[in-house]
Amino acid sequence: MTPLRTAVIVLVAATAAGGVFAPSALPRTNGRIAFQTNRQGDNEVFTMNADGSGQTAVSNNPYSDFAPVWSPNGKKIAFVSNRDGNFEIYSMRADGSRQRRLTNDPNADVDPAWSPDGSRIAFVSNRVGFQNDIYVMQESGASVVRLTTSAGHEGSPAWEPNGSRIAFDFTAIGARTQIWLMNADGGNRTLLIESARSNFQPTWSPDGDRIAFTSDRDDDHEVYTANVGEPLNETNLTNNPANDYGPAWSPDGSRIAFATDRNLYVEIFLMDAADGTGAVRIAEGPGSSQPAWEPA
Repeated sequence: MTPLRTAVIVLVAATAAGGVFAPSALPRTNGRIAFQTNRQGDNEVFTMNADGSGQTAVSNNPYSDFAPVWSPNGKKIAFVSNRDGNFEIYSMRADGSRQRRLTNDPNADVDPAWSPDGSRIAFVSNRVGFQNDIYVMQESGASVVRLTTSAGHEGSPAWEPNGSRIAFDFTAIGARTQIWLMNADGGNRTLLIESARSNFQPTWSPDGDRIAFTSDRDDDHEVYTANVGEPLNETNLTNNPANDYGPAWSPDGSRIAFATDRNLYVEIFLMDAADGTGAVRIAEGPGSSQPAWEPA
């Protein structure tokens, strides 16, 4: 599995989920959640309140729009689309207006991640050879700089809340995917989380002390958290026979949204960040995934 897997895969349910969907009774705090879903026949970016109410399509394009991420001030959403023939990074206002393309390259540009100060966007591209590297550009799309050059595949860049480091997953040739850290300029690359199986999709807690990530070390995909530093204290939060992945922290750090196929359709659930309890469904399928929480 290469890091491009999380951005370009379209997850479609094989059969209908049981039960009737209703938004949870959670209070409407912690801002909105952006996510992707193919419930309208193609992938679109939606937003919703943190309790699952107010679900609204904002990208509205006949092509595939996915992988949404919020700007730090909550006014814009960056996302990926193939509307111009290949996968490129776009941005739009949070209501879907003023959609504009930021990258323009014949290769795939995916996995956007906004810097905490809103001035830059990191992303993944296979522009050089047969590997995926992490790049960074100005939020306007100008001044693209390549940060990684290792043989293999980097993906899922995530900025530390103070902007000094970027977490990412890396698949060395012939090896499993593991989670690494590097400085925001690409220097001082260090291994953070490794196991005999794959670990990927890192995302920082708002206080910068922990990272949530996905791992298949239990023979299915689960959402874990770990400290940034020793001891790691890696904790399986989902612990479910289904596939749970793509974690996103709430701005206050109390909850984590994630995608799961535990009801056969891929849907979005919410759980307590401390121990994974209180899991509730907030977005039904099919193909609802890649939640991203609006900053405080």
